[in-house]
Amino acid sequence: MLSGPSSLPFWSSIDVYEQQAEGLFRAESGWSGALVGVRDGIVLFENPWAASPLTKLTLRTLMRLHRFRPEYSWYRGDGAPQAGDGGRAGTR
Repeated sequence: MLSGPSSLPFWSSIDVYEQQAEGLFRAESGWSGALVGVRDGIVLFENPWAASPLTKLTLRTLMRLHRFRPEYSWYRGDGAPQAGDGGRAGTR
């Protein structure tokens, strides 16, 4: 395991890790969110501190992207498609 502030105690008995410093979203309120393309699909991280939050329409559109992985994403639930709306509702 790497030593230093960037390493995580992967073999710790607890399953929660608290960030030690302010992250990009808190430092940059101009970012509404981030779309990240990874090998297994696309994930969305919505900025809860954004000066201009994603609109419901934008959030729904992003959630309908091909290979979107809602189970690995973080977004607020009020803009999520409802059951029967062609998408998955909820947040993570």
